This record gives sequence, structure tokens and C-alpha cells, in this order.
Amino acid sequence: MKNNVLKTKRLILRPIMLGDEKEIHEYAGDKDITMMFFLPNDTFEETCDFVKDNAAEWNSPDQTDFEFVIIYEGKIIGGCDADLSHSEDRSYATLGWILNKNYRKMGFASEAADALLDYAFENLNIEKVYAQCDVENPASFNVMKNIGMTCINDKGTRTYPKTGKTSGEYTCMITKEEWMEKKLTALPEEIKKHVAGKSYTLDDMGKSGSKIMVFDDCVLKITDYRKENEDTVNVMRWLEGRIPAPRVICYVKEDDKQYLLMEKIIGKMTCDEYYLEHPKELLDILASALKMLWEVDISDCPRRRDLDVELEEAQYRIDNDLVDVANVEPTTFGEGGFKDPQALLDWLKENKPECEPVLSHGDFCLPNIMVKDGKISGFIDLGDTGIGEKWRDIALCYRSLKHNFDGTFGGKVYPDFNPDMLFDALGIEPDWDKLNYQILLDELF
Repeated sequence: MKNNVLKTKRLILRPIMLGDEKEIHEYAGDKDITMMFFLPNDTFEETCDFVKDNAAEWNSPDQTDFEFVIIYEGKIIGGCDADLSHSEDRSYATLGWILNKNYRKMGFASEAADALLDYAFENLNIEKVYAQCDVENPASFNVMKNIGMTCINDKGTRTYPKTGKTSGEYTCMITKEEWMEKKLTALPEEIKKHVAGKSYTLDDMGKSGSKIMVFDDCVLKITDYRKENEDTVNVMRWLEGRIPAPRVICYVKEDDKQYLLMEKIIGKMTCDEYYLEHPKELLDILASALKMLWEVDISDCPRRRDLDVELEEAQYRIDNDLVDVANVEPTTFGEGGFKDPQALLDWLKENKPECEPVLSHGDFCLPNIMVKDGKISGFIDLGDTGIGEKWRDIALCYRSLKHNFDGTFGGKVYPDFNPDMLFDALGIEPDWDKLNYQILLDELF
């Protein structure tokens, strides 16, 4: 799944939604700034229509315009979008941005546009990104330069324009290859020593918000700095010799980012088509993987991820508007479900079950279990691994099985599969209360 909430050093970018109208109208209805970008919304009602249309776009299977609001210190200060509608084959996107005039000349536009550029290349399967501005709008032209774009002249070659042009538009572009080279160049020196000159691909599977660069023999995971991420590195080093997991090659903290370079695990994910077509073999592998975790002595494990920790982190995510309600089970919120994420969290706190502590992967889903020659070659994506609740891994495995077989993930339906067969493979009776509790808790992550 795409991660649709973007974070920078100072900003949060999230999809536009109903309720944003008032703050958006502060700039969308301001003729002093909108005439440089688009026609202003003369009335608040026009802004309401704009918000309604673009919020609905996020729920459309044919979405072509990815409209974000830019948030600084809790306030919407602008908007930006990646638009595919100009490309018939959806091979490129055009970027746009606008800021409340009270927040200009502070570097916010470049910061937001850079995050949007990353989002476009990482999530939209495109090869080029364009942007345009009026020649009388040097601020936007500087933003284009700041994010690595160059100008296209009339002959189709690219160079920055010389002075003297007084009318018309500047059109700038960056290719995916150029963007990928830019990302390599920006890495810390200690990381570059290991990956310089190597080609890589991007892995956008999952919804963690991490940037993952996959090389032939290693994987680089880039995340915003949080103490919990350092804990993950400590756990990975502790896991060496206990279970098959990626070896830490290099770890660097630089400014507000963390860079974890780790060994690449060779094998197929258990969501590979082969295993989905051989469910008995798949279930035996998954049961073996769960039991392997449960057999590890956790007495000196350096990290705890029990329910108290999970609930505290869930509250942080709600308070900072990080819960993506578009990527949840359809019955979780709304009619017959919970009013909102806070109502769900309140219920989870009131109904916390007894814990069965084990070594928990923390995100035990099919893409995170690797298999080679019929044996488990490694557990990957260990960001939530530590001492945790036994039923968390069972619940996430159960849900992952269900949605990989029913076509929710991957689009292909594999009939005659019942995820309840997992309990037969494990040789245990299902505890539906604990399983459903853990699935509801994960809706907040």
C-alpha cells in the first residue's frame, strides 16, 4: 500500500480532506498569490467545492490527481499535488504547489516539493516529473532548481534559462534516473562507501513510510529519526545467531534521518504466486516461522513491544494525525464501527487482554517472511520486533493470508482457501477475542 502521509524535517503532507476548507481558503481565495498559480476561488463555497472534489479523488480507483495539504505546527499553510491527468499513458506527473503568503520565503515550498517528488517516483510508477511556472514567478522557478529539475528550452535540450526572458512559462523536468542518482549523492559518506556505483531499485511494498533502496547484495532503509529506530538496530544485532535475519552492515544517524544498511536476504516472499498456489506448503512454512520466534529465549532481549508500548504509540499517531483511515478494514470506522481513531483507541485501552510474551516479529505478514529451497531464509522488516504479544503475530499472519488469497492484495483470487487453516497448522485453538483485538490495534498503525 502507498504511504500517503509524508513527513519532512518541519512539515507534514497529508491528503486533502473535508474539514480543511477554512484554512485552504486563506490562500486559495487570496488574489495576491493565486494569480501566480491558478485562478482564485472568489467565494468560500468555491473552495468547499474544490476540497470536496479533491478529497473524493483519494477514494477513486482511477485517481489521477494526488492533492496534499502542507501542515506546519498543526496549521495548513499550503497545498501541493502530483497530477497524472496530462499524461495519456500515465508515464509522467506534473507537480504544483502554493503557500499561504504568511509562510513564504521560509523554504517551505522546496521542502514540500522535494517530499512530493519522492512520493511521485516512489508510488506512481512514472519515468518523468514536470513542473511549470510563469517567468514572473522566480520563487517557484527556484523551487524547481532546488529539487533537482532543469529547464527545457525550445529545442528540447535542458539548461537553466538565461536572463532576458520576460513573458511565458518555464517548464522544468527531472527523470527517474536523475532522481535516483540524486538520492545516492545525498547519502551520508559512510553509507556511500558501501553502495557507490551500485544500481538499485525501490521497494514501496508496505505502508511504513520508510524509503527502501534495494541493491544486489544489501538493502538501505531510510527513516525519520526516532529512538525506536535505534532500538530496532539493537534488536537486529541481538538476533544474530538466534534466527535468520538481515545482518547490520552500517548504521548512521544524520540530522533528522536514520540510515540502516543491512544484508540482503535471498529468497522468495511467502506471498509469491508459487506459495499461494501451494497453500499446504505455505501454511507449514508460516507455522514453522512462528514457532521459531516463540522458541527464542527472550530473557535478555533489548526491546519490549508489549500492549502498553503499542497503545502509547497509537495515541501519538492519533495526536499527530498519522492514522491513514483510508487503509483500514471497511467495517472499522463508520456505521457499525467506531466513530474515529480515538474512539477505537479508547475501546482498546478499556479492553486490553492478558499478554502472552514471546519474541514477536511485530509485522508478521507474508511479504516479510523469506524462503529459499523450502526453508526460511530470513525475517525482514524488523521495525517492531521485540518482546511482544503472541497473538499479534498470529493475527497479522491470519489477516495477511486472508487478503492475499481473497484478492485484496495482488488482485488475484485463490478460491477454496480458508485462513482458519492456520490454526490447524499451528496445532492451537483460535482465540478470536485476542485475534480481533490485535487486528483492530493494527488499524492505528
